[in-house]
Amino acid sequence: MDAETVEAYNGNTVEIAPQRPLESGGARVEVTDADGTEWELDVERDGSYEVVASWNADGDLADVAVPAYVEDLLSRLG
Repeated sequence: MDAETVEAYNGNTVEIAPQRPLESGGARVEVTDADGTEWELDVERDGSYEVVASWNADGDLADVAVPAYVEDLLSRLG
């Protein structure tokens, strides 16, 4: 599973890297913004997702809100 670098509608460069398939048919996906903010998401086949973990731009484990553009990017991949 290869990472893909895409541009979000707000101009941010974002890397989306599938990590592994889920038993439910979805996938665990790592999303990294150009500023270093990172989210690990469990994405279901219907496009819904759950945040597994997130890191701030300094690389510290933190509760970072998922930006609205992430849902748009995930829908483009499916």
